Amino acid sequence: MARIGNFARDVKLVIDRNLSAEARQKLAAREARRILSEAQATNARVLGEAPQHRQIVDGRVGAPLESVNPDRGKIVFEFSLVGPVLEWIDEQLVLNSPVLTGRYRDSHVLLADGVEVDVDAGEKVPKAEVYTFTNVQPYARKIERGLSDQAPDGVFEVVADTARRRFGNIANIRFSYRSLYIPTGRTKDERAAERDSRNPAIVVVPR
Repeated sequence: MARIGNFARDVKLVIDRNLSAEARQKLAAREARRILSEAQATNARVLGEAPQHRQIVDGRVGAPLESVNPDRGKIVFEFSLVGPVLEWIDEQLVLNSPVLTGRYRDSHVLLADGVEVDVDAGEKVPKAEVYTFTNVQPYARKIERGLSDQAPDGVFEVVADTARRRFGNIANIRFSYRSLYIPTGRTKDERAAERDSRNPAIVVVPR
């Protein structure tokens, strides 16, 4: 069986048992390569490029396809799909940012499960359940509401809508407001501080 990760596509092969074990392995490997090629083409159309993938044969990472058990084997291709989506969103936020001093454009941040990832410093984006893009400047909300003539429709909501249409089959993408302030308690003043510090955000949840 060959399985394409992230697409939940299982393909069970029926191979003539009268063939030798080696012949059955070659047939299974050939079919797996065909499925991989189709998946890569689909991913390239959606993402603009074929993402990296990991090959797992009968639980062994990187093992040759021809080494699959000819009777009860499993070939798995796991694609890293969310990475290109995050890169695209980051690029679009920069491209759509109004520029006066450049401070707003340079203040976009990416959080992985609430922890900031310094992608500009080459830090690798970790696996996470939720990724969040936001901007740390206090006037980001005003820009989102059309303060700048360079971005009359805002920035984050526009990028989120485009990303959702383009990558909706890969991740759940939505526009929201998020705060980087974490209150130490739940007093009225702390709740107000948390609410007032909420800035536009794009929330990405891999499927």
